[in-house]
Amino acid sequence: MTTTLSAPPATGTAPAIAPPAFASRYDLGVISIAGVDAEGFLQGQFTADVAALAPGRWTWTGWCTPKGRLLVVFRLARLADGFALQLPVFQTESIATRLRRYVMRAKVTISVPTPAPACLWLRGPAVAALVDPTLAEAPADRVLGNLAAPVFVTPEAVVAHLDPVQAAALHPALAAAARELAGSEVSACEIAAGIPWLAPGTEEAFIPQMIGLDVVDGVSFSKGCYPGQEIVARTRYLGTVKRTLHRLRLSTPAAPGDPILADPDQSVGTVLRIAAAPEGGFVALAVLDVEAASGALRTATGTVSDVCAIHPPPAV
Repeated sequence: MTTTLSAPPATGTAPAIAPPAFASRYDLGVISIAGVDAEGFLQGQFTADVAALAPGRWTWTGWCTPKGRLLVVFRLARLADGFALQLPVFQTESIATRLRRYVMRAKVTISVPTPAPACLWLRGPAVAALVDPTLAEAPADRVLGNLAAPVFVTPEAVVAHLDPVQAAALHPALAAAARELAGSEVSACEIAAGIPWLAPGTEEAFIPQMIGLDVVDGVSFSKGCYPGQEIVARTRYLGTVKRTLHRLRLSTPAAPGDPILADPDQSVGTVLRIAAAPEGGFVALAVLDVEAASGALRTATGTVSDVCAIHPPPAV
């Protein structure tokens, strides 16, 4: 079961209902994986329990180095004819190429759809229904479509990979039904929800628990081996995760991979994602030292405020 990455609202408050909106996305791509051995192949590579994923569902997962460091974070969907991976577009070709190196004699086909599908971000049932009427009431862990053009229903929005001609034809109806958001606004929405896409420069920087993949069913501790499994399991059973995912506000711009600092110039975290905030300043996701999160923090150029854990530990 896929769980939302959003932090829970404060006690006594109701979550605000965001207004209908849509956006064209150029930062997400797709890798298609098919073949009779696809399930077994992916089960031996990714952190999630691929074998337990039902058709028409998706889950978060990651692919690690042998040292347990994340190369990439995916949404992994099982469709009728195979699996589709949704990931940052800058990684589609390189990850597809790297996966092919491990296929060996398995009957598995790994491809990046050509031409690349258009990607639409659709918030609100009426907006999503313009793509497919069933999306208006689809649960947030469902996926429709096909391997080259999957449609992910998420807690925050429907993220649909569509034929470019179909996407262009939908634009007038979408514009009449909702406001079109800029890419930075969508990024700010995802940061608010705690969605931990890796950015260039952050590959191999984090283990899965640092970004909360284990909290959202993106890591299985009961299935067989996969790259980095020994490190990931050891961290769970014998170690402590000292750095976890936090949402915060920055007074000045920063880049993914930049350090978060505590006096005296001690690095206590790393910026994962950042976007301009509508009210001014910047919102960001950072992997941050848990003990340092309540202290005075800054970047190389500005201040840090409003620090909030995305996956706070349960109350004792």
